[in-house]
Amino acid sequence: NVDEDSLNQFKKVLEKEGASCKIIAPKGGKIKGNKGTEIKVDENFLTVTSVCFEAVFVPNGISNEVIKHEVAKHLLNETFKHCKAIAIEGNAKTLLENTDIPTDKDDKALLVDKTPKDFVKAIASGRNWDRELHPVVPA
Repeated sequence: NVDEDSLNQFKKVLEKEGASCKIIAPKGGKIKGNKGTEIKVDENFLTVTSVCFEAVFVPNGISNEVIKHEVAKHLLNETFKHCKAIAIEGNAKTLLENTDIPTDKDDKALLVDKTPKDFVKAIASGRNWDRELHPVVPA
């Protein structure tokens, strides 16, 4: 189950900075948090594309269904290819490892287990155009 504290912390900081946050899941309806809370899904994998977002955060506690889902992988690959910020926490690193995203490079817009404020800074810095120098990710 998704880490409610992490999700809420990121959402709170982002919304305070004026961002609009959407919960994306394999299916519409609700997902369950690790404390039992049902969290409303705003978009499902069939209705979403990375061009609709300036950044993507994947919290700890995502399901194996998400980790293995081809659309989830594609969404991250496409977000990376479009030079946008990505933040990953906890077991979501497994999803990242299943993508084509290089994690061995110093990428200021690819954050693993960083704070919400770090993510806000990465988004505010704009796109990481350095990624275009190494176009290795299909999307």
